Amino acid sequence: MFAQDILSNDVPVLHLKMSAQQALQLMGEWHAPALPVIDGLNYLGVLREDQVLGLGLNDPIQWITNSLDRPVIHPEDHILEMLPLFVKYKVPILAVLNSQEHYLGVVRAWSVMEALHTFLNTDKSGTTVVLEMSRFDYQLSQLAQMAEEANINIVASSVVYQPDSTRATVTLRLNTLEADRLISTFARYNYLVVGTYTPGQTSNDLHDNYTALLHYLDI
Repeated sequence: MFAQDILSNDVPVLHLKMSAQQALQLMGEWHAPALPVIDGLNYLGVLREDQVLGLGLNDPIQWITNSLDRPVIHPEDHILEMLPLFVKYKVPILAVLNSQEHYLGVVRAWSVMEALHTFLNTDKSGTTVVLEMSRFDYQLSQLAQMAEEANINIVASSVVYQPDSTRATVTLRLNTLEADRLISTFARYNYLVVGTYTPGQTSNDLHDNYTALLHYLDI
């Protein structure tokens, strides 16, 4: 999933000579808290509504273009590379520039969420398992082998190393709703199963099912 796959060029742009009133009107019409500012083909930055409100209604937005944030991406950038920019700048759009640094359009945060939905295979039915272990015990190949022996595929995974700790939290996305056998294998290998999540199950259901499984295994 790359920027070029989710590029949108239907988002209106602001121009230097526009007044604050015109900018606010356009933002209101599009229900957009921020819009890109361009000068010809050159992208100057993203203008937020709160910045516009600091101007008089008849003031040109050109007066504040030097203070604009300018997060940019390129068509070949992967969606995972966009996430830090959305978090850092707290904007709903990222401008996409070509190799000549000319403005092509934007990628919306919502479009990235939709792409991640597919990328992480959450658009298909399955089970999410959260494990905790020593970071020194984490080997994705070993977890994948256990899954394969249970005729299950790990279709997405992530690991978060806990700060000031030797512990790691591993999240696995499985291609099945029937993961009890694999979960019991994880438990036998002393992986701490923090939780399992499937569509339609409540946290109480999950707790009851896991407790019953441990009792069955006599763990």
